[in-house]
Amino acid sequence: MTTNKNNSPTYTAEIELTDFAESNDSGVAFGKIFNDRRKRFDDGVEIMTSPVLNHKTYKTDGYIRTKNSVYKIRGHSA
Repeated sequence: MTTNKNNSPTYTAEIELTDFAESNDSGVAFGKIFNDRRKRFDDGVEIMTSPVLNHKTYKTDGYIRTKNSVYKIRGHSA
């Protein structure tokens, strides 16, 4: 994962979470995507992510990390 000069993750998009499905060893997020830097999705498109790597800590992290993306959680306050 790349970081900026403040040691924060470089986000590929923002996600407005609608649900999160978690089991013991993995999780996936559901939500609306905004500001996708890779232009894969238009604003407001609902997606299901690939497996979330930080599924145990995403709430306190403020972001969701998958193998190829980092989604900033909209409305998250640190």
